[in-house]
Amino acid sequence: MRFYIIFGITFILLGIIIFYDPYSEYLGVYKDSVNIEYNYNDEDYFWIYEIDNDNLIVKQIDTNKWSLSINNDGITNVMFYYFNDKTNDTKYKINYEFKIKNNKIYWTQGEGKGLLDFPNPY
Repeated sequence: MRFYIIFGITFILLGIIIFYDPYSEYLGVYKDSVNIEYNYNDEDYFWIYEIDNDNLIVKQIDTNKWSLSINNDGITNVMFYYFNDKTNDTKYKINYEFKIKNNKIYWTQGEGKGLLDFPNPY
């Protein structure tokens, strides 16, 4: 009888260990930094970004690629706009929400307007 109880408890614990994912509520989890890259090119438009606080530091690597690194813990929204300076037209708008905690960046939300799909951070 003891054998079956121990086997049952072991089986339950093994199932929890295998199937439990503490990060399942997030779209992505990154350590220390995250990159975002777009491949949309139109000679009249260019990408600009807006960030609502200083929890993440945004560094532009080239015209279509940015690196976001941790500065403080908290929640940060980063907006990217595909903007035409001559006509003041915004073709695409993408909003990312990140939660920063314990040297990890948790991607909590993402929304794109004007696009069928938006690039996933990596």
